[in-house]
Order: sequence, then C-alpha cells, then structure tokens
Amino acid sequence: MLSMGTLTIVLKDETEEMLRRIVEQLYGSSRGSLSEVIDKAIRSYIARLEASSSPKSVVFRAFKGDKLISEANDLDDLARALKERGVDPRGLRIVSSQVVRPVARAGVRARRQ
Repeated sequence: MLSMGTLTIVLKDETEEMLRRIVEQLYGSSRGSLSEVIDKAIRSYIARLEASSSPKSVVFRAFKGDKLISEANDLDDLARALKERGVDPRGLRIVSSQVVRPVARAGVRARRQ
C-alpha cells in the first residue's frame, strides 16, 4: 500500500486561485489532481535544488554577444570544444552557472629571467 503524508500549508489567496485554476484547466476536477500536481512540483523543485548543490552541476557557457557558442561541465572541455570549432576564446564571454572561487596559492614566487 502506498504511504502518504499530510502537510498543511498556507498560501496567498492569489497563489491558491492561480493553482486551482491551472489544475482545473489541465487535469479537470477529478479527486486528487491538486495533490498530484503539488507532489510533482515539489519533487521537481527538490531535484533542481539537489542538482544545483552538486559540484558536478557546474556548467560553463561561452557567449559571443548574446549567442551561445558552446557549453561544457568544466573549463578544459569548453576549451577543447572551442578549439574544435576554431573559435578564439579571447573574444568570448565565459559564464559559470555557479560562483567559481579563486584558488588561493601560498609560497614563494620566483620570476624567470
């Protein structure tokens, strides 16, 4: 048997009206349709949160103006993809889906002569 929990939530009146109207339009007034839509929405939201907190979910995108040129999961893959396409990365804007923290390096620096 399927186990189900019960949540009591408070929504703004406007939000509730929009939700009920959309559920009615898409699924009709059948019993359980509102619960089903809310369950799917919560599962989708949780999956998105989990994906964004995962270190593998970082995506680097290369843009030239507003046009997406390429995207990859790490900068090395992005560089390879751009090289394969013959695109010079110096004219591109590289954007990360997450904040990239700079690597702190310690130690003595020596200059080559």
